[in-house]
Amino acid sequence: MPTIGIGAGVDCDGQVLVSYDMLGMDESFKPRFVRRYATLGATIKDAVGRYVSEVRGGEFPSDAESFGMAALEAMASEVPVVATTAGGLPEVVIDGAREHMRSDHPELVGKVSESDLRGWIEEV
Repeated sequence: MPTIGIGAGVDCDGQVLVSYDMLGMDESFKPRFVRRYATLGATIKDAVGRYVSEVRGGEFPSDAESFGMAALEAMASEVPVVATTAGGLPEVVIDGAREHMRSDHPELVGKVSESDLRGWIEEV
């Protein structure tokens, strides 16, 4: 019968490893029964620190990294959407369904008239 153990030795068929320990997320904790395959603790701390700093500084998300929640909510309510190819909108808006992507004038976001929108929706 195969045996699997925590902190198992050579007499077991397998060993349960905690990925947190195996990946070295806590550099101060080094159990003898785990082989470290990486030391990610410092890398993760650095990444999280940069993320927090950029969010607090207003650098993230940028216009190019925005998601497009308003477009998604409008589509969920079956409201036609006209969007540009800025940020995450191309991943949310499916051109030609009830939505329409405009890549020719992304600078017009928030500046187009209602009649422009109606005309673009009629094109779909």
